[in-house]
Amino acid sequence: MCTVTIIIRENQTVITMNRDERIDRPAETAPQCWQDSNITAPMDGLAYGTWIGMNEAGAWACLLNSYDDYNGPTKKRSRGLLIPDILKQKNVKHPIDFVDLQSYAPFRFLVGNREEIFHYYWNGRELKYTPMPLQVDHIVTSSSWKADKVLPLREAAFKEWQKAGALFDAERRPIIHFWTGNDARSGIMMTRPHSYTTSVTQIILEGEEAQMNYWPRSELITHAV
Repeated sequence: MCTVTIIIRENQTVITMNRDERIDRPAETAPQCWQDSNITAPMDGLAYGTWIGMNEAGAWACLLNSYDDYNGPTKKRSRGLLIPDILKQKNVKHPIDFVDLQSYAPFRFLVGNREEIFHYYWNGRELKYTPMPLQVDHIVTSSSWKADKVLPLREAAFKEWQKAGALFDAERRPIIHFWTGNDARSGIMMTRPHSYTTSVTQIILEGEEAQMNYWPRSELITHAV
């Protein structure tokens, strides 16, 4: 589950991520300094990993689960620990190359900075990656439920949002991240019987500055569209 958008305008890059999780999963923690490092990230309440983070150099990473069929051995390490492993690497073009991926179940992973962005896909056996052009906006999304229907709906909503022109609200949140659509089970801000969007986290790179914003679900419900 989860959805990431990347909006690039002149000297500004805005990365925004909806986190979708099980309703019964322990509560997450708002962004903080990650275990005495230079990484800022929210923290999962169960495995103590994260789904989005940045470091003081302006590098950032987002993690999405992959729901492709995988019949290999059970993986022992939480995928949420990938982000601190990646962001602690310095001056490396592909820091994921220094991580033992055999410990992880399949995932999609976005890593970027002010000059480049890469989309990685690990299927449990092989790692593939694709550069993401900086000249266009991006949406990357996943769904554990009816992905063949949900993902095209979200991508179409993203294109309509781009055409509308009014991309952000007064608090600089991309309005698309409140989209529930005609069926909240398919929305970018989604609600299902056993899972829902728990929060929206945003990274803004502007010039040499970097900041992270965070909105829990309780602050998002009134903005749903």
